[in-house]
Parts: sequence; C-alpha cells; structure tokens
Amino acid sequence: MDDDSKLLCLPLEILNKIRSYLNYRSMCSLLLVSRGWKEVWENPLLWSGFDLGDYGDNFYPACYWEFTLKPRDLNNLENILNTKRFSELKILGIPILNEDFLAVIRKHPNIRCLEFVEVDEGLDKDDFAELLVSLESIKFYGKDGLDDDDADEHSCENKEQLTALFEKMLDDEGKTSKIKKLVFDCSDFSSIDCNVLVKGLNQLEELELLDAYTMTSEQTSAFFSACAVKTKLRKIRFKSWNLENVDPELIALVFGRMEKVEFDAGMKFDASIKNENNQLERLLESLDVETKLKHLCVFGYISDVDPDILAHGVNQLEKVNLSSTKLTSVQIEKLLRQTLQKSKLKYLDISQNKNVQDFPNEVAEVKKKVSVVKAKYVEYDYSDESDDNDHSDDDNYSFDFDSSDTDGYDYSYGYDDSDDDNYCNNS
Repeated sequence: MDDDSKLLCLPLEILNKIRSYLNYRSMCSLLLVSRGWKEVWENPLLWSGFDLGDYGDNFYPACYWEFTLKPRDLNNLENILNTKRFSELKILGIPILNEDFLAVIRKHPNIRCLEFVEVDEGLDKDDFAELLVSLESIKFYGKDGLDDDDADEHSCENKEQLTALFEKMLDDEGKTSKIKKLVFDCSDFSSIDCNVLVKGLNQLEELELLDAYTMTSEQTSAFFSACAVKTKLRKIRFKSWNLENVDPELIALVFGRMEKVEFDAGMKFDASIKNENNQLERLLESLDVETKLKHLCVFGYISDVDPDILAHGVNQLEKVNLSSTKLTSVQIEKLLRQTLQKSKLKYLDISQNKNVQDFPNEVAEVKKKVSVVKAKYVEYDYSDESDDNDHSDDDNYSFDFDSSDTDGYDYSYGYDDSDDDNYCNNS
C-alpha cells in the first residue's frame, strides 16, 4: 500500500487532529504533494474551522494568526466561499459589516461565527439584527479604544443596531435566538436601554466584555442582579470591567454559578485594584464542595489576596490559571500545601510568578497529584527587538487556490483556553 493509499484510509477525525497542528500555508503545501493528497486535504470539513479574517491596523480577530484576507480577496469574497475548500467554512472575519457582506453571508448559512470591527452606519438595524441572531458566535471588536481622558466622550456609534440586536435575541414568541457567545471590545452600551441590554445578555451562554467603558455602573449592577435571579450564562470573561459599585457578595453569588470565569484584577496597586481583589476574595471564600464553578483564570496582580482564602478557593476548583499574578511566597506555600492535603484540582498554572522558584520540592509533589501543573519562571529579555514573525512578504500571498497562501502561527495570549467550547468549529 503506497503512502497516498494509507492517507486515504485515515478517518476524518485523525486527519482533523493533524490539521489542528498546521497553519494555513502548511495546509496549502500539502495539496501540492500529489493528486491523492490533494483529494484528501481539500476536504471542506478540514477547512471549516479556519478563521477567514484580516489583520490590518484596525482589525485583530481572536484567530487572526491563521491567515489574512487581502483587499483584493475581500472584493472576491463570494467566489472564495463558493470554492470546494471553503464551502463548509464556519468562521469569517471582516473589517466592516455592510450591505454587501450581509448579502454574501446570507448565501452561506454554514457560517456560524462572525467577527467584525465596524458596522456601516447606513446598515438597516433590522437586517443587522436578523442576520446576527441566526449565528452562534459574534465578535464585535469596535474601533481602537479611547484614552481615559476621552471617557466622557465615549458614545455608542451603533446604538440603534445594537438595541435591535438585543431586542431580537428574544422574539415576540419568546423563542431565544441561536446566539450562544458574544465578544465585545471597544464597544459602548451606555446609550442602550438597561432592561433591553440585561435581558439580551442573559440569553447567552458565554460573554466576553473587554473594554472598561462597555457598560455603565447602573447597567453593570442591573446585570449582576438579573444574573443572580436567572441566567443562561455559563462563562464570563471581562477586562477592566468597573465592578467597584457592585456588592462583592453579589459578584461571588453570580460567578459561583458559572462554569468558567476570567477575572481581571488589574495591574496597579491602588484603591480600585484593592476593591477588585476584595471581590476576588469574596468569590474564593464562597466556594465550597457544591460550587458549579470549575475553571478560574485571573489576570493582573493579586499579591494582597489573603493566602488562606486563596488556597481554600483554588482547591475547590478543577482548573485554575494564576500565571503572572505576582503571587507572594506565603500565597504559593499555602496554596501548594492545601493542594497536597485536599484538592479537586486537575490543572494548575502558577507559572511566571518569580517566588515559585523557592518551592521546587513542593511543586514536584503537587505534580504527582494534579494532572497538569505549570510552574516555570522565565526571565525574559525585552531588549531584543528582533521580530521572529516576519510577515513582510505576506502581500505576495492571496487566495490563489493553485498554490500556497499566507502565513499562520499559534498564539495564546498567555492563558490556556483549551477547554473552551468552540461554537463554530464542530467539524
């Protein structure tokens, strides 16, 4: 049996696993090996999970490293989607959502995840809402964030369209939309009716708010109050979210009902950050054997969190990421000691905390008990300004389907999300 025949006999699941380790250019290279390989690797189901997106100055979708759409490709998007290779494509990233792209997306119902930066102001709000509620995942990155000095001028440019979206997420018959995940960055909800906003967000399963000015203090309080009563949310991620006026007990109650929480504790030592850590303490303190929360990822510095509370809470969970959180020696010591005594942990990341170097023996013992433990500390030299990811030749590549295209690489932003449900990539 020749190599081509062996490859043809592999089940799709194995091929898809192999594909997960390859970038776009590598995949295109496989098509050039032989006719047999081309037949195998051009299977649309092996390409369905690629993020067909752009990474220009104002566009940075979550998976932009897969490959890029050049302006000439955007103009030819419909023809690209009609090719065999991309006929089952599920993820699409575009710089602006307008009538032209709306029409293209409508013709390709396989697309389940849409990423975009801007919405054309002339786009009909009802058309906008009708399309988005038919999808499963939406990532609206917005324009580049404003400086703090501009916060008072931060206005909602797409108020009518976003309001229509949240209203449409629960139609007149009370049937919920298909949307399971929303990601917003540099978006502003301050002008949207509080009740409409809160009702819409609580229809989701996963929510990511990555901008400090996305919600007002009133909207944030109403959101947590509604979540405490009833919500479909299971995963929450926030960055620079102002929780100062929200009762820590309420935050602990809501987060304790989630399956996964990504908590931003901030990077500076001031009164507001101490308040964030007080809320984190309340969350950790409230965790018990019956908690629904399984995965906690913390960003920022938490060195002032009580070591006993930290050790108790972390060991009530299954997966915890405390990488680069400035853990003190006392916090690390008590955390590891508690893990050795009694713990639910299956995954623990305390890497890039300098003090972890003082506990090599304890870390070794914990590794015998916990399936995955990350506890390395590497001193990085930032003086080297060389760029290992040189994309200077990317303009030479486009979606010419007779040859290889553009570059791609793997990048995880410093946190592990391998257990995340990928709503758009179930090929």
